[in-house]
Amino acid sequence: MYIEHIVSRKSDAMTALKKAGLGLAAAVLTFAVFVVQSISFLTPAVFVLSIWAANKFIRLQNIEYEYIVTNGELDVDKIMGRSKRKRLVTADARNFEVFAPMEPEYEKQYTSQSIKKTYDAAASKNSQNRYFAIFNDKTGLRSLLVLEYDARIIDALKPYVPRRIQQDR
Repeated sequence: MYIEHIVSRKSDAMTALKKAGLGLAAAVLTFAVFVVQSISFLTPAVFVLSIWAANKFIRLQNIEYEYIVTNGELDVDKIMGRSKRKRLVTADARNFEVFAPMEPEYEKQYTSQSIKKTYDAAASKNSQNRYFAIFNDKTGLRSLLVLEYDARIIDALKPYVPRRIQQDR
């Protein structure tokens, strides 16, 4: 069994500020080199490099998460700027202690003080369709994984966590 699903992270105010700050930094750097007459021959190179770097870092702020379920193993990858991929976490669904929607009735479990590591791979912190899983990661830390709801992913994980899955949808 192989299922994959991609979720795009929604931009928040902090991401917008980072993007604006990077653009402003590129403009200020170019202006500073232009003002200093002794190195004005570098202005075109600094202008091109600062625009290129700002564009690259701004694009890296566009984040997607890819969920891949393969025979009960859930891999979550973080994709930045549609070009750079990083494995966020790998979890075996058989090791999930709890797998449930992030609803008030389960709040005590997903806000537990015993959770040492949190992986948030949902579109937004305010999304209505968030699920969470509590498990021990490969290093043995008690971890919390937050996912965006997708029926195919939930159905693919059900056979591996039948007594620990809570589904209200």
